[in-house]
Amino acid sequence: MVSFSGLELLATAVVALDERFVVRYANPAAESLLATGAKSLIGQPFLSLFFEKQALMASLRESRAMHWDYAAQNVTYTRHGREPLPLSCMVTRIDGSGLALLAELRPISEQLRLAREERIKEADRLQALMDRMLTPHRAPRIEPMSVHEVLERVRSLVKAEFGVVIERDYDPSLPELIGDREQLIQAVLNIARNAAQAGSKSIVFRTRAVRQTTILRQRYRLALELQVIDDGPGVPEEIQERIFNPLVSGREGGTGLGLSLAQTFVQYHQGVIEFESRPGRTTFRILLPLT
Repeated sequence: MVSFSGLELLATAVVALDERFVVRYANPAAESLLATGAKSLIGQPFLSLFFEKQALMASLRESRAMHWDYAAQNVTYTRHGREPLPLSCMVTRIDGSGLALLAELRPISEQLRLAREERIKEADRLQALMDRMLTPHRAPRIEPMSVHEVLERVRSLVKAEFGVVIERDYDPSLPELIGDREQLIQAVLNIARNAAQAGSKSIVFRTRAVRQTTILRQRYRLALELQVIDDGPGVPEEIQERIFNPLVSGREGGTGLGLSLAQTFVQYHQGVIEFESRPGRTTFRILLPLT
């Protein structure tokens, strides 16, 4: 039996749905947001709560069938005698005892506030990065860091900008990486943004330790392998050989600088970046020396 005791303390509204998308659990935050007691919510069809029934049904079915986290479109909660409440709805697949999905609900105003805060943080980070790149003879900021902290920062930025949920497949045994944190954030961010802009619904960050490997003709006892995997349409075949060249873009309106910069930042860390792509699965693989 699934235990929801940990959800009781969350400030975020969360409801659990069965295979028929009927509400089987609602935490106190959901009761407060929806202005309805759990006893009234439990047993209600989830779709009946919202105006956008058909679109939401499609999202729920896709999330259940594909085992993805799925950031659904915005929905409108219909309340008797009160103004409709615009919400964002994020759905996650769960398993156990007849339950299928966990839905997280947030007021749109809160989502906009979080996105604004992320943009302000991102502006400061980019300014610091550009200052270091453009100031002559200024040394990069080399420091120990957790690669997973880098990935979590990228994950939060992509989620705020595109609403795409990124799955994590991390190797917790990896040691700290020595390098420039802002450059590595930008390298991974450029790759993940490309995937989101191409229409990917699923992105995965995967880290692994690789032993006794050669990078740029030098042998290393231990290296980090970082993969960014997406289910988008893939890199067009006609530009695959030139994808890291400046001004080459497979997207209308693209600058063609994102992957070129990503490669530059990876090379600053004595690493390499490569990719494999076909429709439905593209994998960018970064190898960075550790020891």
